[in-house]
Amino acid sequence: MEPLPAINTKREMTDRLVVWIGQQSLRRTFASIAEDIGLDEKTVRNIFRDYVNELEKTVRFETPTWMGIDEIHIIKPRCVISNIRSNTIVNLLPNRDKKTVINYLGNLDGRHDVQTVAMDMWVPYRDAVQAVMPDARIVIDKFHVIRAFTNWQPQILAYFDHPVTNAYTESLNSLIRVMNRLGRGYSFEALRAKILFTEGVHNKVRPKFRRREVMADDMAGRMATFTTFQHEAPEAEKNYGVDISTLARLIQEGRL
Repeated sequence: MEPLPAINTKREMTDRLVVWIGQQSLRRTFASIAEDIGLDEKTVRNIFRDYVNELEKTVRFETPTWMGIDEIHIIKPRCVISNIRSNTIVNLLPNRDKKTVINYLGNLDGRHDVQTVAMDMWVPYRDAVQAVMPDARIVIDKFHVIRAFTNWQPQILAYFDHPVTNAYTESLNSLIRVMNRLGRGYSFEALRAKILFTEGVHNKVRPKFRRREVMADDMAGRMATFTTFQHEAPEAEKNYGVDISTLARLIQEGRL
């Protein structure tokens, strides 16, 4: 067939519709989108997968200096990485074994800037952090201090020198389970994408501007004062991850 402008080369629909489906699929169930536009649910899933693959290439979160490592049970245990200072989610890993966590941490930009890592007493977490980030201080979350004190005494006592806690991350677990039930059992990949890439949930810090007054000639040749605005620092916008409070509100309101 003759190629047409604005028609997606991979699918028999407009590029605009493909983008719309991708955006909507982060907030709605695949079945509801398919019913609205008269497509097969499988087509919606495929468009969603392509859309997420593009987001994976472009969305980057800041590496937390205070990192939280926890797990959520979605079909099986999955590892959750959080930024404790910002109360944000940084990533969800497909499982919580040592190899997976080491691979993630080992490829993390700025991993040597991580100061503390809060976790429960899951040995693969401890071994992975010690292998990849030996200078980071491991802190056992206070809610797990009662169990296995003898085996984890150095890391447990570290809490008193570095009082960071993973409670905020763990509080999200029940909300994620609700979200998963509403979606009729999303795959891990689908649920992960909805959590990490939904528009409006990221905690971003934009470059600041500072006011500056300068003297210059005006249109009539007289000296006058003009106000200009400059970036306070040359850094680009920073994205610290998914704001847990915002994500929780969207889940409770049924908007995710």
